[in-house]
Amino acid sequence: MSGTLTHASHEHNDFTGRITALVVSRKHRRCGIGRALIAAAEKDFVEKRVTRVSLTTRFTREHAHRFYQALGYSRTGFRFAKQLLLVT
Repeated sequence: MSGTLTHASHEHNDFTGRITALVVSRKHRRCGIGRALIAAAEKDFVEKRVTRVSLTTRFTREHAHRFYQALGYSRTGFRFAKQLLLVT
């Protein structure tokens, strides 16, 4: 498989779609596959009347940030996470 993308049509009962995963195999990167997958998801969103798309990526993945920015996406905030220790 060269690449895959998963997305949901609506988030929080509004007109926001969410791209939950985009993976392109290392040997097929920079071949237009990621762009094609994003374009297909965006087309599906438009057909479903979704007017905004959101996604997340790790802050260390600067190449991914540049990729999404080149496609017209912009950073809108920060996401925070905390690892919890389970007590048994």
